[in-house]
Amino acid sequence: MARRKNGIMCMDGFLKQCVDNAKFIDRQKKKNPSIKSIFTIGSTSVNDNSKSVAYLTPVRSNRYFVVTGAVVFNQSQAISLAARLDGMVDIIAVDAEKKVPISAVLDKKSLSKDVLDALTKHVKTVEIVDSGNLASICSGIIKRSTIFEFKPNDLTVDAVWAFVVNKLGCFSGKKIAIIGAGNIGSKLAIKFVESGAEVVINRRDKYVGNTVANAINLIKPSMTIANVSYTENITKACFMADVVIGTSYGSPVIQWEHIAVSKQEALLLDVGKGSVSKNAITKAFQKGKEVYRIDVSAALEGHLLTLLRTDENIKTRLGRKVINGVGVVSGGLLGRKGDVVVDNVFEPKNIIGIANGEGDFLRKYSKEHKRKIKILKKDARLQDDILYQ
Repeated sequence: MARRKNGIMCMDGFLKQCVDNAKFIDRQKKKNPSIKSIFTIGSTSVNDNSKSVAYLTPVRSNRYFVVTGAVVFNQSQAISLAARLDGMVDIIAVDAEKKVPISAVLDKKSLSKDVLDALTKHVKTVEIVDSGNLASICSGIIKRSTIFEFKPNDLTVDAVWAFVVNKLGCFSGKKIAIIGAGNIGSKLAIKFVESGAEVVINRRDKYVGNTVANAINLIKPSMTIANVSYTENITKACFMADVVIGTSYGSPVIQWEHIAVSKQEALLLDVGKGSVSKNAITKAFQKGKEVYRIDVSAALEGHLLTLLRTDENIKTRLGRKVINGVGVVSGGLLGRKGDVVVDNVFEPKNIIGIANGEGDFLRKYSKEHKRKIKILKKDARLQDDILYQ
């Protein structure tokens, strides 16, 4: 166990536990060399003294990778962690969202001389400033592992959307109340309204709340009939709601009176960790209603897999070649008119179509196009199936 002082994990103890977790996932990788080992460094803007050092996230694994991670509260902690873990895992995924406020001077106490020297080379201010930008500062520290950027808030949004769609089955005609329409709440509002739900948002700042609702209504697809509306009255927002979502971190704004006016079968989600009051939770349980916290495991796995497969695609499939006089492209590269698009220019097996030079495919093939396809089928041993013709 990591050493604690006054119940709070000390930074050196926290770093040791992170290293232990990194060693653990590395051992899992050695058992299956085909998977990747990943350590995530997330961040939060909440300055909770009970978690002022940082905290760990669970170990998760699937057939593609094994991942663990930590959430930090400032740039110094992220730098220390990145320096310690560099080379221990295949990939270090760093939070790209800026949630940490700018601090006048970076805390140097926990940083090694090598790390400080590396940081000093890029300093443009009088002192080394904690800008709160974890990804950019860690990119200068991480040399041996591969660095990816990721967006934890978007993972939460995707996880909530997936949970609700699985529970409801269909959004059309449903009412969703989002209490605390900040970054996460606003993104959820966009996804839900685009899916056909009527969304009512609430936040303390009336001007910002109205602005967010109006902005979403402006940018949503023109054929979307559903709307987002703002109300400063939480009870009104929750009235006859099919789903009530609290996204305010640590602020118990949802009371029992708000839950009481929602539909009997309404889903109640505490996304913001503490957005539902204790009394409301107690009464909800007494009434046989569940309060859900969303597991982001599936969203995290999907996001990391997207990053891994995209990286693989760029390195092994993206390209342009000429095979026996025939221009061939793959991996998402925009083909010139008449180029043959295949699954992989380096090891082509399937023809996808003939490029029209504008990012799409030709629907009718000329004799010349058919001649090119015949050459490729013969010399590259491509399959017969052509998807676009």
